[in-house]
Amino acid sequence: MYDLCTLEDVYRALTYLDASCSRNDWAKIAMAIKSEFGDKGYDPWNEWSTTSDKYDRDAARTTWKSITGGGGIGIGTLFALAKEQGFAFERHEYSEEEKKAFAREKADRARKREAEAERDTAEKLRRQLQVAEIARLIMNDLKPVGRSEYLGKKRIRSHGARFFHSAVLVVQREKILERVTNRVEINAFFAVPKSERPKFHYFKKGFFAIPLVDADGKLWNLQVITPKGSKLFLRGGRKSGLFSWLGKPDLHKSLILVEGFATGASVYEDTGCPAVVCFDCGNLMPVALKLREKYPTLPLVFAADNDYGTEGNPGVAHATKAAQAVGGAVWVPTLSKEMEEVA
Repeated sequence: MYDLCTLEDVYRALTYLDASCSRNDWAKIAMAIKSEFGDKGYDPWNEWSTTSDKYDRDAARTTWKSITGGGGIGIGTLFALAKEQGFAFERHEYSEEEKKAFAREKADRARKREAEAERDTAEKLRRQLQVAEIARLIMNDLKPVGRSEYLGKKRIRSHGARFFHSAVLVVQREKILERVTNRVEINAFFAVPKSERPKFHYFKKGFFAIPLVDADGKLWNLQVITPKGSKLFLRGGRKSGLFSWLGKPDLHKSLILVEGFATGASVYEDTGCPAVVCFDCGNLMPVALKLREKYPTLPLVFAADNDYGTEGNPGVAHATKAAQAVGGAVWVPTLSKEMEEVA
């Protein structure tokens, strides 16, 4: 139906949509446009995005670049959303020659999209490998013993986490990541006006790091936790399908999958069963599938975050879906237990 659509149709459809929509719909519209027009579709999507009070130029660029495939979303998604708001797709009568020209143009766009996707995939892998190397260098510098206000508050042990005993600065410079540990160089970086600084991470004494590894044990990224409990990942690194071990797999014990480090540490200490930290509920499924492939007979138990105050209770919903996919079980803490942990 939309074989003969043009960028003019995209511009017109976007006028029917509110750019202040949910982030999910905003990204979905980007995916729809890019699936058909590749990077030529960025300008209309970005111009439309600027009409929102929430517009962030860097976020828009990052989101667009992160789209490497439609994920099952095509240009029809854009027009369907616009139709719900009164948009009508204009049908035109075209000659056979015009139709053939459209077909050639569409085939050319498809070839360009494929080339762009290959380029984006290669660039993404390059960045991920670069982040993996920085993560390795940082972990080698850190110490196995240290103090953390966060661990003390949670009353848990460190379980292999490593501690920052001095400052580490990670700077994104064009296409390279730079790790800075010299105090003079760090001070010089922060002497530069904020508006002129590139993107960076600054980790200080009192922070600690948890490795993100794949099923083969390769280190790809770090989660760094501050004394107050803020959690940071190295920008541009992998996360999907990665996890962190607490304990070692044991064929005689269940393997417990959790979202956060504190939950994993508590479960491991209370049960003696090895735990795997997946970092968020959306990563439970990718991790579970990898672990099931590697350990086909190991009992998998999901200790779900009981997000009772959030619509749809995503912690329980994602844990249940992942458990069903791998033949696992789900444990959901009671409301009273959740309240104790919050307190």
